[in-house]
Formats: sequence, structure tokens, C-alpha cells
Amino acid sequence: MSRRFCMLVLAAILAVQGLYAQPNNDIQARMARGYELFEAGSYRAAQQELSRVREEIPADRRGDLVRIDYLLAECAGKLGEENAMEQFRAFLKNYPNSIYTNDVRFAIANLLYENREYSQAQKEFLAVNPFELPALRRDEYNFKKGYCLFDQEDYDQAYAIFRQVSEQSGYGPHARYYMAYTDYINENYGAAKKVFLELMHNEAYARIIPFYLLQIEFLEGNYDYVTAEGDALLAAATGEREAEIARVLGEAWFHKNDYERTIAYLDRYREAGGVMGREENYLKGFSQYMLGDYTGAVASLSLVCGPDDRLTQNAAYHLGDCYLKTGDKRNAMLSFSMASGADFDDVIREDALFNYGKLQYELGSGVFNEAINVLNRYIREYPSSPRLDQAQEYLVAAYYNSRNYEAAYEAIRQMPNPDNNIRAALQKITYFRALEYFNDGDYDTAYELLEQSQANRFNAKYTALAQFWMGEILFLKGDYARAIPLYREYLSLSPASEAEHTMAMYNLGYCYFNRQEWANARTWFDRFLAAYAPLDDGYRADALNRLGDVNYVGREFRKALENYEGAARLGGDERYYSQYQRAVTLGLLGSRDRKIAALQAIVADGKGDYVDDALYELGRTYVSMERFTDGAATLKKFVTTYPASDKYAAALSNLGLIYQNLGDNAAALRYYQMIVDKAPTSPEAKDALLAIKGIYVDMNDVDGYFAYARKSGIETDLSVVARDSLAYVSAQKVYLSGSVVKSAEALEEYLAKYPRGAYRADALYSLADVRLRSGDRAAAIAALQELSGLYYNSHTVSGLEKLASLCFEEKRYGEAAAAYRKLAATAVNPSTVSGAWDGYLRSMEATEDSGQLAMAVDTVLDASGVSEEVVRRARSLKAGMLAKQGDKAGALALYRQL
Repeated sequence: MSRRFCMLVLAAILAVQGLYAQPNNDIQARMARGYELFEAGSYRAAQQELSRVREEIPADRRGDLVRIDYLLAECAGKLGEENAMEQFRAFLKNYPNSIYTNDVRFAIANLLYENREYSQAQKEFLAVNPFELPALRRDEYNFKKGYCLFDQEDYDQAYAIFRQVSEQSGYGPHARYYMAYTDYINENYGAAKKVFLELMHNEAYARIIPFYLLQIEFLEGNYDYVTAEGDALLAAATGEREAEIARVLGEAWFHKNDYERTIAYLDRYREAGGVMGREENYLKGFSQYMLGDYTGAVASLSLVCGPDDRLTQNAAYHLGDCYLKTGDKRNAMLSFSMASGADFDDVIREDALFNYGKLQYELGSGVFNEAINVLNRYIREYPSSPRLDQAQEYLVAAYYNSRNYEAAYEAIRQMPNPDNNIRAALQKITYFRALEYFNDGDYDTAYELLEQSQANRFNAKYTALAQFWMGEILFLKGDYARAIPLYREYLSLSPASEAEHTMAMYNLGYCYFNRQEWANARTWFDRFLAAYAPLDDGYRADALNRLGDVNYVGREFRKALENYEGAARLGGDERYYSQYQRAVTLGLLGSRDRKIAALQAIVADGKGDYVDDALYELGRTYVSMERFTDGAATLKKFVTTYPASDKYAAALSNLGLIYQNLGDNAAALRYYQMIVDKAPTSPEAKDALLAIKGIYVDMNDVDGYFAYARKSGIETDLSVVARDSLAYVSAQKVYLSGSVVKSAEALEEYLAKYPRGAYRADALYSLADVRLRSGDRAAAIAALQELSGLYYNSHTVSGLEKLASLCFEEKRYGEAAAAYRKLAATAVNPSTVSGAWDGYLRSMEATEDSGQLAMAVDTVLDASGVSEEVVRRARSLKAGMLAKQGDKAGALALYRQL
């Protein structure tokens, strides 16, 4: 009770004695007795006395009522009654301005403190004015307020308030303990240790302080102290404390390199309920590693790896070594990968990175060969490493295994003194790199690389194969004379079991075939068929077709027929050519009815590239047999179905001739006029003009002829046609003279004077050649583009080939792609068609338009006449695009197919 309250009580007693009558004297005495009981600490008796007096005091004695209500609330609080808080709150509500308000708030804060409601208690302590409290209670106030803040982990404020507690008060040792503990958790170990040592003999803290002293010595690295004092503490500890001491002892022995004791104490820690976290598992795992228990170390260290920190790097590095020692290279590789990706310890990082790259190489590392990236990274980051040469050898081998021959080639070039092993690798690398350039259509670079491969003759197989592919390049360039000895030399060096061996015979057959050396062509195609293992594929069928062509040219039609029929029976795409040639050959053998039946079968089947040819030939056959009605019906179907065919104008000409023979000049005139209108530059147009004029004259309609001439806009007068012909002959003579400037002038003059001249296609083709020779590639391209827009003529295919090649070389990839695609649709020769599709694919790839490239790839894969090599390239590109789009399943399916 405060001094002020005592004085008020004394004054009240005196006032009662002097002013009140006897009945009031009794109440006053009982009130005084209640006060005395309260002061004496007899709170239950005081509560009972004051409660009875409270009922008898008149309402006008407010001062007594306030005092009694305050004391009753205090009694409830001292007795720990449930409604004590309610009474204090009611007192504040009923007497908000009472002199006891500060004491009541302090009592409320104490009640909350005793109930461990420290957050609420802190708020109430803040409402208390400590300077209105007696000095002894002020230390209680400061300690309890500080502890509330401490409990809420506001250590700095709590520390400041604990400092206000007098060391001589009963709360002094407690305040000093929590200040020391705060220093401990703030790592101010010197200050904490000083106070802990002073409080060592305080009964309240004698059992806990040695534990904190052990922790402080441990944290300061005094492992001798920990190992000397720890066992005694551990023997007396239980539960959580036992686990903590065992944990500290385990790490202390770890730092003293006693790994057996480390494991023993960590096991004690776990058995006592301690959680084996990352650090604990690292201590145990490293100890097991040092003791040679690699299986146990793997189990422990695996639980450490995860976050990007020094502990993970260290654990992953030793985990990788454990896996190596147990023979698990794949998991060792993954562990070294993790260790090499961190920057905390560069010594560990370098060794882990080297081992990671080495293991990637040894394990093959999948389709994309991560070993290349890792080894390159090692060489780049550690150029002075004593293991640099070894890393470079692994890198070259990794490039080779991943088929990145260009990178392998560049890696070898970086090596100052490659030994014979590297030079032997160089032979293979330049060989395979040459094949990559070959597949991309860069034949000159491919040839140079094959010559480099030949310069390193360490492996007989690749020495021979280089000869073969050099022959292939010369073959594709049309240099058959130089290709032939290379193929022959390859055949003399290679075993018959190699796939290229038989293909060399096949290619030799084509070399002689293209040189029109029919006897040699027959010899090599025969040798190919005898040696080639597959009995029913496209190569066998093609060789039979070429033998048929050789016999056809030699007018040995029966042998040719046997060859074509043999090729047709194999059933591949080559059968379409075989079936057509068989039909034509039957006609030459006089079996016109069998020829007609064969052609009709081709047309009815409707498959392959020769349906239009068969329909046209069928019409011509009918005409030759003077079956004009059948011929007319067939050729009408042809011109309706195939308006873009190179035989379109010829079919119209035949129809005109048929109707002239049938006496139907009107129908004949209609077909001849169609030739002039739709194919004015075709060879048939000249004869059509003469026929048109003759028909008009026969019809006695000369005015109609001139009206038609004016309307059509075509020079039809014979003198004009003659001028056209003479003008072109003159320009052609200048062209043949070799003068580039004069040739260009003459050809351009002809083209300007005769925009629809009969020789326009020839002039444009010659002009393109002149412009190309003068170095004006853009003008050459323009001439070839105009040529490509004309009706099919003798220069259409060769012009498109030149146009596509020039546009590609000038990086006009979109125009190149359009030209290649038109060439594929126009050409008849299978190798030309396949080459056109290859050029189209390379052009679309060079545009770097992924959307257009995807459409191009699908177009190539759906097209006919595409070689297997081009199909493989298209599938490879599509697989790469699917992988970039995240369609790993689709990409993988194509890679497997490849």
C-alpha cells in the first residue's frame, strides 16, 4: 500500500472519531479493521470484512466507497480470483479519475503478466506511470515490463529497461541474467560470459549457466574446453538439453578431427530427439567419408545438398567422390555438377568442374553432349590449369562423339602441338565435317576438307571413303571424267561389305550413262545389281530403269522391255517411270494394242509423275492409228486436266490437226488460237499461226484473219515473223562472238522490239548468261525471273536452276526458295527434282523465319521425288524446331526415326 493511501486511511479514522455518532463509529471501526487486515496480508479476511462494510455505507460517502472498491479489487487480485480483472476494469470504469487509477493499471498489468499474456501486459505497463509507484515496486515494474518485451523478442528495448533495475533489488539478478542472455544471442559473448560467471552460484541459474558457458566456448572455437567439460554436463542433462550438448560435442570433436567420436555424439544427439538437419548430416557424412564408409557418407551427404551455399558445394564435392569410389559414375557426375556451379570455394569448384566434364564425356552425356559445354567452360575459366591438355583432349573427343565436327576441328586448331592421336582424330573429323558441308550443298568446302582428311592417312577406311565422297562432289558438279577414277580407286581400296562400295558401282554407271558411254554404263549397272543386297528398293529399280534406257538407246527394245518390267515389279516410286517407258517400248515393238492398254492402266491408276505423259501419249497413239474421235476425247481431257504441262501446246496442236482432218475448221481454228493465246512463245505457236492463216484463207475470211491478228496483238504476218527470226539470229551471232557489252545491247534490243517474239525465251537465257559474265548478277537474276514466268520451253529447267542458285548466293533466300520450288514442280529428272527440294529447304532455313521454315519442312516431307538424304534433313530440322517449342516427345520420335 502506498504511503499516500496510509495517510488517507489515518485521516479517515480521525474524521470518523470526531464527527460521527455511535452507529457510525461501529462502521468506522470495522473499516479500520478491514484496512489493517489488508495491510497485514490477510486478504481473504480483509475481503470479507470490507464486503460487509460496503453493503452498509451510505451512497453519499463516495470517498469510502472508492477506497473499499479499490481494496476489494486488490484482494481479488492477491487471492487469484477469476473475476479480479473484471473488478479492476469495473473500478476504472466507475472511478476514471480516482487517485488509485495508476495502482489499478499496475495491478491489471501484473495480472496479465502472471497469466503470461505478455503482449497485453506490455500495453498495460505502458499505461502505468512508474514514478507514482514506490521505489521498491519500480524495480518490479521495470523487470516485468522488460521481460514482456524480451518475450516478444524486442531484445534491444528489453535490454535498455533491464538496465534500469537496481542490482540490489530482488529483481536485480534476474534482470542481469536476461541481459547476459541477450548478449549471448547477439553474439556478444565476452559480455555474456562475464555476467554468467558472476551468476554461476545463483540458485535460480546455477543449472542452466554452465550450458550457456559451454555454448559460448564452442562458438568461440575453444573446442578443448568443450570436450573437457561437455561430458559432465551431458551426463546430467535430459531431453532437449541433452540433445543440444551432444550436438555441440559432436561438432567439437569434428573440429579436432576425431571422426569416430563425431559420429558417436551425433548419434546420441539424434537419439535424444535432435533433428538431423543439413549441418548435422554434413558433419556425420564427412566423418563417414574420412573413415572410408562411403555408402554411409552417401546417405548422409545426400541430405545436405540443396540450397546454393558453401555447405552444399562442399557436401556435393565429397558426395561425388563417394559415388566415384562406389562405382556410381552417373550420380558422381551429378554431384560434381552441383559442386562446380557454386562460387564459394574455387579449389573445390575447379576440381569438381574438371571431374564433371570428364564424367560427362565418359558417360556419353546424351544427344546434346553437355560434356562439350562443361569442358569448354573449364578451359575458358582455368587456362593455366596443369590439366588443360587433358581437358582439351576430352573436348575434341566429346565434339567428335557428338558429331560437332566443326567445333572439334576448331578445338584441334587451338592445340599448339597435336600428337598422332589427335591427328588421327583430325582425319575422321575433317571427313565428317566435309560430309556436313556436302549435305548443306557447299561442295567446294567439302572437297577441301576431304583433301585435308586425305593428308592424314592414319585410318585406311576413311582414306578410302574420302575418295568416294570426292567422287560424289565431282559427280554432282557434272565433272564425270574426274569422278570416274576416284570411284574406281575407292573400289580398289574398300571392302565389298561397305554400303558405299556398291553405291560407287551405281554412281560409276551414272557417270558413264551421263557421258553417253552406253557399254560402260551397262557394265557398271550390271555389276551394281549383282552386288547390291536389297532386292526390292529404289536403287535396284532405278538401275534397272537405266539399263532399260541404255538398251532403248541401243534400239534393243526387247531387252529394254525386260528391264522396265523388272523395275515396275519392285513396286517403288520408280515404277511410274518404268510403266510409262514400258508402254512406249511396246509401241516401238509394234504392240500398239498392248501399248494402249498399258497407257490406259497408268491413267486409270492416277498415281506418279507420268500420268500426264501417259494421257498425252495415249492421245497421240490414237491419232497415229487414225482413231481421231478417241484421240480428240483423250487430248481434250489432257488439256483440261494439265494446263501447265510442257506438252500442253503440242496437245492443242494435235487437236487442231485432228479437227482439220475431220473437216471441222471451226474447232481446229479454236484450238490453234488457244496455242497462240496461252503459249505464244512455244515452238508450236509458229505452226499454229500458219495454220490459222490457212484456215481463214480456206474459209475465204481474210478480213476475219486481220481482225483476229489485231485483237490478239501477235505478229502474224510472215514478213514480221521473218524479221523476228532474223533479229534474233543477228543478236545470237553477237552473243556467240564473246563480246559481253555488245551481246547485252543486241539481246536487249531484240527483247524490246519483239516483246512477244518467238525467240524471247532463248534471248532471255542468253542475256542472263551475258549479265552474269559481266558481273551484273542482279540483272542476270531479273532476266532469269522473266524467263521463269514464260510458258514451258527448252530453257525452263536450266533457267530455274541458275535463278535459284544465283538468288541463294546473293542471299535473296525468299526468291531462291520460290525458284527451287517451281523447279521441283517443273523438272522431270529425279535427281534434279530432289536437288530442287534440297535447295528449297536450305533457302527457307536461311530466311530465319521459323514459321515459314516449319511450313517448308512439312511441304518437303509431303512431296514426292524427294531423296532420302533431303527427307532426313527435313526431319532433323523439324525435330530441332519441336524441341525448341517444348514438344520433346515429338522431337524424340523424329530423332529415333533418324
